[in-house]
Amino acid sequence: MALRDKEWAAMSNVAIAEHIGVSHQFVENLRSELSTVDSCDKPRTGRDGKKRKIPKKRNELSDSESSFPEKRKGKDGKSYPASETVTVT
Repeated sequence: MALRDKEWAAMSNVAIAEHIGVSHQFVENLRSELSTVDSCDKPRTGRDGKKRKIPKKRNELSDSESSFPEKRKGKDGKSYPASETVTVT
């Protein structure tokens, strides 16, 4: 499998997917099934050749990183309770 090769494993999911003709979600799912602890922190090379850090998944974020703020400031300068849903009127 290509993901076991060091050169391919360093490529981004999108770059691999475009090269072999599958979706990047498919590559991501395969990579997560095959991943090991030491390979998770290595940067990947994108389609443009630049190396990038792998973003953390939502479930890997700490509580302070993933939680929503308790209050938000409106355009009028007043504080309002924050919520996950947005209502546009």
